[in-house]
Amino acid sequence: MSIAPASSPPSAAASFLAGFRAAWLSVMAYLLIGTYIGLAALAKDYGFSLWWVMASTVLVWAGPAQVILVSALGAGANPVDTALAVARGEQISAQLPSYADVTALVTAGR
Repeated sequence: MSIAPASSPPSAAASFLAGFRAAWLSVMAYLLIGTYIGLAALAKDYGFSLWWVMASTVLVWAGPAQVILVSALGAGANPVDTALAVARGEQISAQLPSYADVTALVTAGR
């Protein structure tokens, strides 16, 4: 009986491309794209520039918090109050369980 030769692991580039392809074909990629298209439309309606929206994407972690930021500042809210609301929104979204956590809990209960 012969032993099959061990195959070498895929290269880092091949692993990255396989992961990128899997992510691109998932629903989450389209959800993310749709979210940013909606955020850009909202910001344009309130008169924010593209550079401002791109900076908010880098500085603000959660998409819902970006909507709070654009909506509140666009409506003329106090920037300090807006910053507190955005910080609170990010804190709440960080505490929410992820889909994977919920799925693991549901399947473990079977």
